[in-house]
Amino acid sequence: MKLVTAIGIRDGSRSNGVGFRVEVNGRTQFSRDLVPGSGWVPVEIDLGAYQGQEIVLTLVTDALGEFNFDWAVWAVPRLNPAR
Repeated sequence: MKLVTAIGIRDGSRSNGVGFRVEVNGRTQFSRDLVPGSGWVPVEIDLGAYQGQEIVLTLVTDALGEFNFDWAVWAVPRLNPAR
């Protein structure tokens, strides 16, 4: 399986930036900080190492300080079969 999504900050935001992180069983598998105007950033994480196991998948957003106008978005997170 793989996690497929995209991350971004909504238009019009006056944010100082937002941190995005994906954790599997508490371990960071993806980390990226964005500022407004970055556009959509595609994210694809291979979960093949966890095949046959139950996992806890956590999507984290971090205000990176001030949280005013941090309109962070995850675009339709989904699990797809690996090919």
